[in-house]
Amino acid sequence: MIEIFYSMKEQAGLKVFVVDEDDFCLNMYQQYLANLGCCNVHIFSSASECLHNLEGKPDLIFVDHDMEEMKGVEVLQQIKSYNPDIYVVMISGHDDKQAAFTAQKNGAFDYILKGDYEEKSIASILTKINAINTYLRKRPG
Repeated sequence: MIEIFYSMKEQAGLKVFVVDEDDFCLNMYQQYLANLGCCNVHIFSSASECLHNLEGKPDLIFVDHDMEEMKGVEVLQQIKSYNPDIYVVMISGHDDKQAAFTAQKNGAFDYILKGDYEEKSIASILTKINAINTYLRKRPG
């Protein structure tokens, strides 16, 4: 059971994109996000498809690190050049500390591994983002 520290309303308010060439992973992440209260989730099976839809103003994008068309770090760089305020989370099937460092150096909010704890990691990321957004809304000025 995943503990959710923020209300379903806060989760539902996030517009989330998920990018992965693997249809199974896309469907699994979409279901994880739905279970966590996210109802505005858009899935893309290619990096270019995601990049062409950035005008849709996502709040958060989960990007597979190792795609054939374009590497995740390249996608991250293009997203951040389009809008540096979009939260981008890299997802990888490989525990590669250098890749995680490179992703975060290029502006990734987090880097998670595919495997047994993905749903818990996604829940934790949503909690952090909602805490940051709540803080930013309440901050004077």
